[in-house]
Amino acid sequence: MSNVAYDPYMQSNDIDAPKKSAVPKFVSHVVVSTVIVAGAMILIFLVYKLLTKGASTWIFAKSKRDSNLYSCEQMQHIDTELNHMDPTMPSRPELYALLESELSPTVDKPQLIPKIIHQTYKTTDIPDVWKQGQQSCIDLHPDYQYILWTDEMSREFISEQYPWFLETFDKYKYPIERADAIRYFILYHFGGIYIDLDDGCARKLDPLLTVPAFVRKTIPTGISNDAMGSMPRHPFFAKVIDDLNKYNHNWLVPYITIMYSTGPLFLSVIWKQYKRWGVPDAGAVRILMPQDYSNGEHPFFSISKGSSWHMDDAKFMFLLSKHIVWAVIGGFAVALLFFYLEYLMYSFFISNTFKRFRKGVWNLMRLRSWSHGNNYTRLNPRKQAKYLKTRNRKDSNLPVAINIDLEKNVMEV
Repeated sequence: MSNVAYDPYMQSNDIDAPKKSAVPKFVSHVVVSTVIVAGAMILIFLVYKLLTKGASTWIFAKSKRDSNLYSCEQMQHIDTELNHMDPTMPSRPELYALLESELSPTVDKPQLIPKIIHQTYKTTDIPDVWKQGQQSCIDLHPDYQYILWTDEMSREFISEQYPWFLETFDKYKYPIERADAIRYFILYHFGGIYIDLDDGCARKLDPLLTVPAFVRKTIPTGISNDAMGSMPRHPFFAKVIDDLNKYNHNWLVPYITIMYSTGPLFLSVIWKQYKRWGVPDAGAVRILMPQDYSNGEHPFFSISKGSSWHMDDAKFMFLLSKHIVWAVIGGFAVALLFFYLEYLMYSFFISNTFKRFRKGVWNLMRLRSWSHGNNYTRLNPRKQAKYLKTRNRKDSNLPVAINIDLEKNVMEV
């Protein structure tokens, strides 16, 4: 007699089912990791190109906002000062740099910017490293009015003249943001030339007073706010102070927050918007080139140690910029290490070891034993009775083994 145990849950093809081909999973993992690492390398390269050659340009391209830049009162006020302007000035002066011929001391042109030098610091107690530069500007310009704006003076000026901005001014997270903002307001209100304390004067600034407004060019693109001048009520600085509230955002990283809320990057974006569709001669903003700023034979300014507002994140960025090749190589090495560790973690998560570990933890959470059976001894008597009742109900639905006697044609349970 031959007895065969019949299990209704057993499939007929379970016994003779061919085994799946054992294709190594390692190959697929390597392919996926290679694609990820290659994508990371491309991304790092694009970020490098963006930071070194086109960060500001990319942001400018994203900026599509324009506003009404000119009012009749502003244009009439500036036009009265431009009646005797040199007729050789280009028809689109805002697109042209200040030429050496225009900056020569021998050129006789009318003065448009008032003879006022503005500088800012938190108190009147200026660090020794900047005192020489400050004194050079005072000594070279005895006929200029010199104003050192302290934090107390700045807040009092905003509260009296521009109270609509006082709330934003007080809520700036970083003091340098207030120092940036006040320079725009004083140039718009009084006119004159603003100079950072780390920018000493190398020669007379009189040639810069013959244009409606000027800012200096930075490398690779954009303009800076450390040395600039303007006539009172100039429409460019009117737009700058109007847009300060709109750009007041916290970008988490201090350097980016400062640069894009009040700093040079913010000013560059506003300048790009301002000149997009062209401006009349009365609203021109001329550009002081690097060789005339500090790098040429006869620069206007001499640079001393500054940038005291730079925090650790900015100092780290500048350190990377000085060693850009090693920074890129290090970035690739870090990316490879990161994705290799990610691959090891992925391999562990799909391994049988992790599956057994996960099953054991799950069983432990379900109060089941690690090997077999039910572990309900930790339950109180009421919950034990409920658990056994539920378990017995489930067990009653399990199939039973059926023995078939083929000779007698009898089925036994």
